[in-house]
This record gives sequence, structure tokens and C-alpha cells, in this order.
Amino acid sequence: MAQRLTRTPALLALLLAALAPAPAGAGGLPPEIQAQAADLPPAAQEKLREFLDGVQCPCGCNKGSLANCILKDKSCGVSRRFARQAIAELRTGGRIVAARKGVDAYARQRAQQRRRPRLDPNKQYPIAVGDAPVQGPEAAPVTVVAYLDDQCPFCRRAWPTLKKLRQQFPDKVRLVVKQHPLPFHKQARPAARAALAAGEQGKYWEYQDRLFAPGQRLDRESLIQIARDLGLDVDRFTRDMDSGRFDQRIDQESAEAVAMGATGTPTTFINGKPLVGAQPYAYFEYQVRLALGEHPKPPPPRQRRRGPRIDPNKRYDLPVGQAPADGPADAPVTVITYQDAQCPFCRRVYPTLKKLRERFPDKVRIVLKQHPLPFHKFARVASRAELAAQAQGKYWEYKDRLMAPGQKLDRASLIQLAREVGLDVDRFTRDIDSDRFDKRIDQEAAEAMKIGATGTPASFVNGRYLRGAQPLENFVKAVEAALREAKGKPGER
Repeated sequence: MAQRLTRTPALLALLLAALAPAPAGAGGLPPEIQAQAADLPPAAQEKLREFLDGVQCPCGCNKGSLANCILKDKSCGVSRRFARQAIAELRTGGRIVAARKGVDAYARQRAQQRRRPRLDPNKQYPIAVGDAPVQGPEAAPVTVVAYLDDQCPFCRRAWPTLKKLRQQFPDKVRLVVKQHPLPFHKQARPAARAALAAGEQGKYWEYQDRLFAPGQRLDRESLIQIARDLGLDVDRFTRDMDSGRFDQRIDQESAEAVAMGATGTPTTFINGKPLVGAQPYAYFEYQVRLALGEHPKPPPPRQRRRGPRIDPNKRYDLPVGQAPADGPADAPVTVITYQDAQCPFCRRVYPTLKKLRERFPDKVRIVLKQHPLPFHKFARVASRAELAAQAQGKYWEYKDRLMAPGQKLDRASLIQLAREVGLDVDRFTRDIDSDRFDKRIDQEAAEAMKIGATGTPASFVNGRYLRGAQPLENFVKAVEAALREAKGKPGER
């Protein structure tokens, strides 16, 4: 017995040592972060340590600092994400700015979410129809209320589903549409005004169909053109749309949605029960049948596909291939950007890439690859047009025109650009109407998707990822870091 008691402290010490978190690595950094930051100079590693030790992790796990959260919670992606962001900043600019702001923004967002009401999927919310447009019999046993934003791509995707419900249940479903323009969609409120102005002339549903048509533009002239096409009194329509007469109603409907916790669009209520997002038709049909008192078979659960994620600290080996390149072939820095001509952020980053070439005329080569996103109606034909211009030796002249502010991307406009640039228009037209370049476009898009670049623009500075339409100074920092790295590794590009 005495022997067992004397062993107990030793056993207890071993047990506590096994349960203790792994010690910090060299420089006081968690081991996994130390491995990622191994190429940073000692001063930068010290800045990283101070950041990780001094900043509270905003994930809500209550484990303290970012460093402590990394050590104690192997599943915390938040702390690791900000650590990776800080490493990337130190590697390019020498200061941790965006990561600190990101932590603060994440903490504020979590605080707002805690204060904000949340939709209860099992609750039946009482929603008044009010003055909202209605389609279907007033005595229908099921009322479907949809809060929509005309600029939201998911609302556009959900619209045919809502119409199909009416077609399948013509006597049993009443469809009600309420306005919920999100503040970051610049054209959503004018489009909501336009739809309600059309409703004043008895053509809300015809107008709404046009708003959600694939590729429909939402600028003021396009909204007026739809009214003209539908035979509305255009002068009256324009006065109504330009006035603020519908704003109070729009604000009330939007506030009504937010008060229930419906902060995004589309959010649909089927006899008061919420269904969030552009769900498959089977989910809507199932909820309608439940509301009708039937006992339908539940639809199969949706499988979430998880693809690869880009590592901002990894250097990707990307081939130039046949892609158009601007700059010396032996430039020490190559910037490869996967882009979509219909993407507004690609349009914003294009002048930045040109300025980067001017800033480093002998040291930077710009390479553009095609990544037309499937929900952009004109993106693929624009990609074909770019490559058709390249085949005639005028890629960059054509690309400059293509990315000009307000440039349309329909077929006639693409051909007109070819004419203005001085291309052989007959040959150009044959090329964009054929699938000649589709294999190459698909290969470049698949190349981007394979490494996790699912959105555009996605730029790689000597293989290191730079996300989105970054300002020029961020590209400059990335190039300068790549030049330092290339200088330290002779013969490596």
C-alpha cells in the first residue's frame, strides 16, 4: 500500500504532462505556426508571436489568445485563419494590419449575430400580406411569402421554383412577393421600385419575370426598357420609379424580414414556416404538401461538396501555357490572374494589373487565364472572343476595350469591338460561334478549381495567392516580396 502511494505523485505528474498542451516552438510560436513561418526573419517572427499572444481569439471558445486557441483547440479554424493571414502580411509588407482588422470585424459580427433574432425553422411566423403583389386564389390553403432582392443571384435561381409551385398547385398555393433589397446590392432598391411601379399599372408579375431573366441588366435605362417592352405608360412608370413613393413600403417589408431573423435572400415562408435560400424544388414541394396535411416522403438531404481551399502561404506551380502574356519572358516575377470578363471585380482589377506592369516594366510579366463562372451568361462567349482576338495577334488591344467601364458583352457588341480593333471580322465571328477554344477555356478553369480558386479574380504572384480585386499597393508589396525571394534563390523563378 505504501509503495502504491509513493508512486501516485509520479504517475499523476506523468498524466498531467500528457494532458498539457504542446509547448510553443522556437520563438514562442505554436509548433504548427512555427513551421508555416519558418521563412520569416526573426524580427517578423517576434511580431507574429506578439500578435498571436496579445490578441483574443474571436471564435467564442473562451480559450484566450489566438496562440492559446491554436494550442488547445485543434478544430478552431478561426485562430489558424488569422495566423495564416498575419504570416502572409509579414511576408509581403512587414506589418500585421488586415489580420488585426479581420479579428475585430469577426468579433463585431459575432456580437451582432448574438443580438440579432434568428429564424426558428420549426416556428410558424404570422405574416400579413399587406399591399404585396399576390398571385393565386385568396382562399388557397397555402400561402407562400417570399422576401426577394432583384440583384441577388440566389433569388434569380429561386424564381423559377416559386413559379413552378404555382403551376403544380394552381388552386392550393397563393404566392406573395415582398421586397428585401440588401444594402450592399446597389441596384436592388431601384429594381424594387421599378417592379412596384409596374404593379401600379397591373403588370407586376410580367415585369418581375423580366427582372429575373438570365443576363438581365438592372441599370436605369434597362429598367425603363423593360417597361417599354411590356407596353407600360413609360412616363408614368419613370415618375413612379424615380420618386420615393415606394420607399416606405420597401423599408417596412425589409424591416419585417429582419425582425424575424431573415437577413439574407431569398427567405420564403410556407404558411409561416421558413425555408432559407434557393433550395431545390423538392424541398419547397415537401413543405407545401406538409402544409396541406399530406404525409410526403422527405427529400434526400443535400450533400455539401467540399473542394480544395487555397493556402495563402503556399507557392503554387502554375504553367503559363498558351495564355496571353504581357512582359518579358525572363521577368523574375510572373503574375497569373484567373479572370472572368463579366465579373465586376475582374473589371476593377484589370487597370491595377496594367499599372503593375508600368511600375515594374522589366521585372513583371502579366498572364491572364480564362475562368468564366457558370452563372455569368456572357462570360464564356467573352472568353472565346478574347482568345479569338489573341489568335489574330491583338489580344491586349481587344482586352482593353472589353474591360472598359460600361462595355456590353452580348454577341453584337463583341463583334463590334473586333471591327474597331481591326480584326478579320468574319474569322473572328466564326471563332466565337464555334467551340474552337472551349477545351482550352475549360482546362484553365479546371486548373483554377483544382487548387481552390472558385471565384474571380484569383491572382498568383510567383505562385503565391492574392485574392480578389486588391489595391495596387498590395500587388506592389507582393511583387517586391517575390523579387526578394527570387534574389535569394538564384536560378529559381
